[in-house]
Amino acid sequence: MPLGRRTSVYASARHDRTSDSLTVEANRPTDSDLGGLGWRIQTTLGDNPGAQGQLSGLGRYGGWNVGFLHQRGRDG
Repeated sequence: MPLGRRTSVYASARHDRTSDSLTVEANRPTDSDLGGLGWRIQTTLGDNPGAQGQLSGLGRYGGWNVGFLHQRGRDG
C-alpha cells in the first residue's frame, strides 16, 4: 500500500502446521537521481518474532548503509 510518492507499507500473514506469523514492513527507498536518505523497517510477530531495519544514504561521493537484525527463536 503506497503512503506517498515513495513510501510503502506491506503486510503478510503465514500459517502452516508448525508456525504462525504476521510480518509488517515499511520502506522509503533512496532517490537514485537526487540522493538523500532512505529507510526500511520490518517486524515479525508470532512463533519466531524478530525485527530488522536499514538506513541508507546516497550523496555526491557515494552511498552508505547501516542496519540491524534481531531474531528470537522458539526457545526464548
